[in-house]
Amino acid sequence: MRLGCRGEHHFAAEAHIIPPPRGTSFCNGTIEQDPAKCEGYCLRPLQVIDAPDSPFMVGMEDAVAANLAYEVANQSKDGA
Repeated sequence: MRLGCRGEHHFAAEAHIIPPPRGTSFCNGTIEQDPAKCEGYCLRPLQVIDAPDSPFMVGMEDAVAANLAYEVANQSKDGA
């Protein structure tokens, strides 16, 4: 990996996203886990966790289930 320099700040010229290790939840405090607060501006579990095997799923199973229930309960008749 090459490093670039702008003034005092160094940055990676090539960035790679590394998922968190399984068994650790990095999402606590970032993702809203209370479905009652989902009407406001927040990061919902389903906006981050898009599949059961997501590395972010660990420890967020209840929040994902609650978010799914919230989305179904709040759908309009046309499914939107």
